[in-house]
Amino acid sequence: MVVVADANISTNDQTDLSDAFVAQGCRYAVCAGHDCSSWDDSIDWAFISTDPNYDPPDDRFVMTTWHDHEPLSDAAWFFLWNTDFDDFVPTRFVALVIGGDATSKRDVETVLRVAAADGVGA
Repeated sequence: MVVVADANISTNDQTDLSDAFVAQGCRYAVCAGHDCSSWDDSIDWAFISTDPNYDPPDDRFVMTTWHDHEPLSDAAWFFLWNTDFDDFVPTRFVALVIGGDATSKRDVETVLRVAAADGVGA
């Protein structure tokens, strides 16, 4: 989960981070916060660019979603409970808060904790 808490992230930093997510094996990126649809696109391009012919294999496919104008709690619930597809079932989750302050980080931690508790038995 990528939560963009700073509206002033440079395009170069966004591209570098997107490339790193894909290189580290990210299979599903849930994007929320400032201009989150551009992060969805950036991660899509990072994945597509892993192949010189822009046709990477499906077994490495990176699914992306953006959650613009949605409460952070909804994006967190989606991240924890709806990110499996085809034969892929996530076993590890990473939430990254880009920019912001300690309050931004605490807000994300809180909504993830609540979403995790809400989803048990769902």
